[in-house]
Amino acid sequence: MTYIIININMLHSTILLFLLIVFISAIVQGIVGFGFALIAVPIGLSLLNKTIVLNAILIIGITLNLALIVKNKKNVAFSIIKDLFISSLAGIVVGIFVLKVVSTVILLISAGVLIVLFSMLLFFSNKKGKANRFSNAIAGFISGILNSSTGLCGPPIALLLTHQHVNKDVYKKTLSLFFLYMNCITIFLYGVGSLIDKQGIVLGIYAIPFVVIAAIIGHKISEIVNMKTFKIIALILIFLTGLTSIYKGIDSLYKPNTPTTQKSTK
Repeated sequence: MTYIIININMLHSTILLFLLIVFISAIVQGIVGFGFALIAVPIGLSLLNKTIVLNAILIIGITLNLALIVKNKKNVAFSIIKDLFISSLAGIVVGIFVLKVVSTVILLISAGVLIVLFSMLLFFSNKKGKANRFSNAIAGFISGILNSSTGLCGPPIALLLTHQHVNKDVYKKTLSLFFLYMNCITIFLYGVGSLIDKQGIVLGIYAIPFVVIAAIIGHKISEIVNMKTFKIIALILIFLTGLTSIYKGIDSLYKPNTPTTQKSTK
């Protein structure tokens, strides 16, 4: 019963602020198809316990991506998503190994630099890339590695779809389906690793109405944004993701006693 009704100590301004951040982040993802975790996780971690935040974000992410999939009537790019699913699963396994042998600082900075460089290249290039199974598999594989080692699974797929000039609605629905797939894998790994936190799950459930409303608002805003503007917004958000990753890596260098500067032993 104590977990059906969330801990009374959590019902204060901090929770309201967290829900506001979730609402804003969900609107952003509703507009461009990604960016929710980039905004919500860092701020959430500064407000609440890590396990509570990560479990809440997981439930919110599942809800958000389901809402965006249902709301978006366009067909998903199945030829792309099939390759992404298979290759990202292999990437997740490799990412776990990489996390054990490579410093997280190096991973964050390296991933950030690559994301920044590719987003800048695409920003200044109007050349349309050709869809092929090799590029899809590479993007999915890299995304899987980044997901299990740094949590940054979105940028490689977003860059792939941007480079191929995929229609914005197909772009968003494809990303939502891919993120939902990643959410399901993550919740399975949380269960296996005994990382499920009941308060976090309940907080995530409490956030569902806010997330659904935000997804609808974001989708409505997206409908009035033309393809050129959409591409610019997407690339800017990808660029900011890269900068955030670099900042987190460099910041960790000045905190030698934090886990991020050590090789993972998990």
